Parts: sequence; C-alpha cells; structure tokens
Amino acid sequence: MGMNRSRKWIIYAVLAGIILVWTALSGDKDYYYREFGQNGLTRFHNDSLSADEASEYDGILAETPSVSLPAGSYTIIMNYETDTDDNTFYIYTDDSYFSNMEGVLLSAPSCREVQIQLEEDGKNLTVCLYYNGTGSLNIKNVVIQSDGPVCTDRFFICGAALILLGIWVYLDWKESSARKTYLWLLSLGLLATIPFINGYLIKGQDMSFHLNRIEEICAGLQDGQFPVRIQPDTLNGYGYAAPLMYPELFLYLPALLRAAGVSMVTAVGLFMLLVNMATGAIMYFCAGRMFSSRFTALVCSLLYALAIYRLINCYTRFALGELLAMTFMPLLVYGLYEVLKGNPDRWPWLTAGICGVLQSHVISTLFAVMITFLFCLIFIRKVFEKSRFFALVKSGLWSVILNLWFLVPFLHMFREELNTGSMQLQFEKIALSFVQIFQVFPRAQGDTSFVGESLNGKMSLCLGIALIFFSACCLYGIAVKAWRRERTMPCVCLGLGIFFVLMTTQWFPWDILFRVPLFEKGISFIQFPWRFLSCAAVFLTFSAGAGAEWLKEQCGSPCSVLAAALILAILPACYYMDDFARGDIYLMKEELPDRDDIAGGEYLYTGTDVAWLKDREAVPLSDDPDFSVTDFQKQGTSMVMEYRLDGTESSGAVVEMPVLYYPGYIAVWEGEGENQQLLEISRGKNQLAELSVPAGEGVIVMKYQGLTAWRMGFYISLIGLALFCGSLWMERKHIAAVSKQSM
Repeated sequence: MGMNRSRKWIIYAVLAGIILVWTALSGDKDYYYREFGQNGLTRFHNDSLSADEASEYDGILAETPSVSLPAGSYTIIMNYETDTDDNTFYIYTDDSYFSNMEGVLLSAPSCREVQIQLEEDGKNLTVCLYYNGTGSLNIKNVVIQSDGPVCTDRFFICGAALILLGIWVYLDWKESSARKTYLWLLSLGLLATIPFINGYLIKGQDMSFHLNRIEEICAGLQDGQFPVRIQPDTLNGYGYAAPLMYPELFLYLPALLRAAGVSMVTAVGLFMLLVNMATGAIMYFCAGRMFSSRFTALVCSLLYALAIYRLINCYTRFALGELLAMTFMPLLVYGLYEVLKGNPDRWPWLTAGICGVLQSHVISTLFAVMITFLFCLIFIRKVFEKSRFFALVKSGLWSVILNLWFLVPFLHMFREELNTGSMQLQFEKIALSFVQIFQVFPRAQGDTSFVGESLNGKMSLCLGIALIFFSACCLYGIAVKAWRRERTMPCVCLGLGIFFVLMTTQWFPWDILFRVPLFEKGISFIQFPWRFLSCAAVFLTFSAGAGAEWLKEQCGSPCSVLAAALILAILPACYYMDDFARGDIYLMKEELPDRDDIAGGEYLYTGTDVAWLKDREAVPLSDDPDFSVTDFQKQGTSMVMEYRLDGTESSGAVVEMPVLYYPGYIAVWEGEGENQQLLEISRGKNQLAELSVPAGEGVIVMKYQGLTAWRMGFYISLIGLALFCGSLWMERKHIAAVSKQSM
C-alpha cells in the first residue's frame, strides 16, 4: 500500500510539474500577434487583394477589421507587392487618425513597418491600404503585434489546471468512488469545449452581445452597482438596461475573472468548460436518480453534453442564455419526477431547477412553465395528493421568493414602453422540416433565417443521430413489451420528446394557433420554433438513456453499448466542431470586446434614436442660454455637475444629462452650506434623463441606485436563500439523527 501511495505521489508531482513547466515556457503567449491575410482583410475591389491600371479602380483596396487593444506599444507590418511609389496606407482609431501614420507603400522593399503607441485601452485600431490607380498593388497580409507583454492569462490557466488536478488528487488519494465519475465528466467537458481552447474566439451569431453583457457586469461592479442593473459603458456611456430584463446571475463568474485581469477569451473558455462539466454532471445525477442506473447516467451525460442542438447554442449561435438554461432543464424534469411520482420530500430539486432556468433565460422559463403544465396534466391524479400538492406549492413559492431580486424589476420594466415588442415573430413561417431534424453530420456555419427542405448553405438544426438511435431503441423496447424496468418515465420522456420535436416542424398547426390573439401574443416571444429543440433534447436524452439500458440488457454487453454511444455521439460532434473551427476569428486573447452591441435594442424605450446618441456630445446640455456648465465629471452611472444659471427672474432650467432614462436614477442638488434638494428626473428628448435645476450656482450629484422596491426584493431573496439553505440543512440533520436512532 505504501509503495502504491508513493507511486501516486510521483504521478501527481509529474503532472503538476508538466503544468508548471508549460507555464514557465509559454512567455510568448503574453504577446499580441495577429495576422490578417486573404480571409482576414476586408476587400473592396471585386473581393480581391490585387488591382492594376487595367482594372480602372481607384480607392481603398483592403483594410483590417477594427481591433480593440489594451494600451501599449505595437508594430504594424504590411507585406505587399507593387511597382510604383504612389500607393498609400493610413492607420486610424475611433475615427481619429494617428499623427504621422499615413505613408507610402514603397516598391522596394515590399514591406512596411510602423510603430504606434496606444495611450488607453479600448482603441479600435484599423489599418487601411489604398490603391491610387497607377501601377499594380498586391496585398499579401497585415500583421499587428505588440512590442511587449500585454496578457498574463497563462498564470490563470495554470491555476485552473492545478485546481482540476487537485480535485482529482483528493478523490484519488481518498480512493473515492467519485473519482472515475469526475474523470468522465472532466473528459466530456474538455471534449465539448475544444473550440474554446485557443487563443481566440470564433465568431458566433450572438457573441458580441453576450460578451458585452459580461464586460458590462465587470464595469457595473466597478461602478459600485450590486447587483448590476445598468450597463454603464454601453452606447458610448449612455447606459443600457439589459440586466433588468435578461438574467445575468451566472455571468458574474466570467465577469469576476475579467475584473481579476483575465482576458475575455480565457474567461469565456474557463466559463464554458465549467458550464459543459456542470451540464454533464447535472444530467448524470438526474438520470442516475430517475432510472437507478449508473450505466444510464453515463450514457445520458455523454449524449446530452454532446447533443448537437446544445453545441449549436454553444458555438454557432453562442446563445449563452439558452445554453445555461439547458444546463438546468434536466434538474427541472427530475424535480417534477420526484414531486409527482417519486419522493415529494425531494421538492427542493424542483426549486433548484426552476431557479436555474429562470436565472439563465426568460424564454426558456416559458418552456419550464409549459413542461410543468404538461407533467401536471400527465400525472393529474398525483397532483391532488396532499403531500405532492403541497410539495408543488412549496417549490413554487420558494422559487418566487428566491428570484424576487430579478422578478420585481423585470415585471416593473415589462410594463414600461420598451422595444420588447420587436422580439415577437411570426415564427410559424420559419418552422423546420424533418429533413433538417434528421441530419447526420451537422454543419456549424450557415444562415438561420430560412424556410424549406434544402440544407445548402443553411445552419444545421438537428437532434443528432445518437439521440435518434437510442430513443428508437427505447420506443422499440416499449412497443414489443420487452421492458423489464419501470416504464412510466421512459414513456413520458419519449412522448414529450417527440411532441417538442413536432413543435419545431411545419407539421405542427402553428397557423391555426396563431389565430388565437392571446396565444399569439405570448408564444411569439419565443421567436423561433426550433428553440423547442432544447426541450426535445432533454427529454430524448432521458429516453435515449433508457433505450441504451434496454439494449444493454438485450445484448448483455455494457461495453459494446457504451462504445456505440461514444461513436454515435462523438463523430457528429467532432464533425460539427471541426466545421465551426473553420469560421472567422472574432476576438483574439489580448483584444477587448465591443462595448456597444445592444442586439435589437429590445430594452431601449420606444423611439430611441441610437445614431443620434452617437453624434451627441456626452455632456449636459440645455436650451436655456443663461445655463452653463463650469465642471462636469462622469464615471459609469455616477455624475457630478457644477453649473451656473444666470438671471434673477429665472425659475430654473431643464438640463439633458448624458444618460438614457431608466427608473432608479437619483439627483441631489447641493447649494451653499448644507442646503440640499432632491431633483425630479424625467424622460426627455430621445429618452435622455432630464433635470429641472434651480437658478443660481450649485452642484448636482446624480447616480443610479435602483428603486426601493427592487432593493427590497433583493434583500428578501437574500434572506430567503439563507432560510432555504438553513431549513434544508436542519432537515438533513434531523433525517440523519432519526436514521442513526433506528439503527
């Protein structure tokens, strides 16, 4: 035994040493380097990087995408071929040209290097190459590289790797039965996260919006908000209220990593690894409990972690809200199973599932309500059993209490005149066909706004062959009555899975249902019918796990069935991720994300002119000619303005502040001595916050703190969380004591 432990220590030390040596030898990863070639440069002449006199073209030939970089010194290298000295280049950032950063692309040598100095973070740098119509010009590539280290992510990656290794060391040293499960889940997590294990992020459809959410949580915390209600730097600092309407609880983790100095690319990569591991772990737990089989739990965790639609949300769409909701949906289903069929005393699992989905995605919360309704309909007799009925009620009440901190401001803002109506789509016209659902080798690139049977150029929206095959095994086992285990949940999961698949297709009677006004108003917020694939994937994973269990019993070889599951799940997933990896790079490790992406502007007040905001100078303005600002400072959502309003007969002036109006701002006027006055804030021109300031001189301090009801909701949820956890701990302690006495 001693020798065995000694060998273990040697293995642990070697693995830790490898991690530390990699960290020590990876200093080059701290430098920024990005090459823009044929696929990276924006082309303006016949999609080409070449031009000559015969083309009769004169103008910009190519330019790099705007890259937002941290402060520091950078070298720009332009490689090209030309036979004249008439072609030029220029470098600019945020619509401002660098001094002495215009020059000639000389015919010899065919390379031009320029050094620039960025004095502050977040400068959107662009390199533009211009063909002046004489001679010929062929651009090979443009390279932007830093002259010194700008990133220290390797130390955070090292720390994360040592933590993961430490967990394994602890479990292995204790010879815990969980150590094999941990390795299984870690392997699944790493496999599902492969495209994020790079020094860059590949473009996903909603990536810019969600990265901005993460960045703005970090900015909001630094602004003094907790929880963050307003994105302080979005829209040139005018602010955006996405956190009031879009749950962000789980995004605080990558935001805290950003606040600690981790790059966005690494913060997202580590976060996605945790999400993928948590997805596998939750499905493993729920399937194992529901079917009382470790084998079923292994298969379900594999099939769900690599489910194609989940990967689509992870990569092609980068739909973080829906992806996170899919993480907790198995817990919702398991909680409903326990409350309505199993042990109703386990109702807290249902509460956990509801809270997880609600704090991830509002649209998926509609799915959770629908799933709960369907379960209650299926087990209608069980609903009215006293213990189960009260378990449902307790779970619902606790779910409301624990989420009041989000629900109160959400419901308040939902009544406001926001652009949320733009989210409603007549999605019966973009339903899927069965050809798309049964696609075997899915593509990651393509368009989502389509109708019809053809798959050419379209993004894959399918279930995956593994879910289809093993669910078919489940159906066959039930049909031939060869099922040796309890049949209820396999039947329920299979039936609901097929039902939700039908809801994504053209075969579902959407056109009829949309004639019902109330139904149309509610369901159109879902936007796309293929969102129901998230529900279908959950239920079909459970039924597929049951089908794999049945197949194992029929053939008597667990290893063969597990191998088949691995092949059917991994091959399409790897094909999909390989296709995704061929996409365009959106963000390198050292670059900063876009801070102004507001998607469709759903959380702006109706009529807001975003272009007007970008042109307006970000200072207080008034139409009163006697009003003048002597000093103004703005940091996030906090502003301090010193002003002077002349005129002895003036009763005051209306002042536009450089922030969009949202409920929760306060403004205090401070005069001579300790004289203070709370000013009224109203919604003014183009939805800006307006103040009525008194005549004379004074100082106005304006900041965002939310409404009293919102803060009360937050404190109630906080106290409720403490009571909820405390009651569960006391109940568990009581059960343990009773069990000990009975022994």
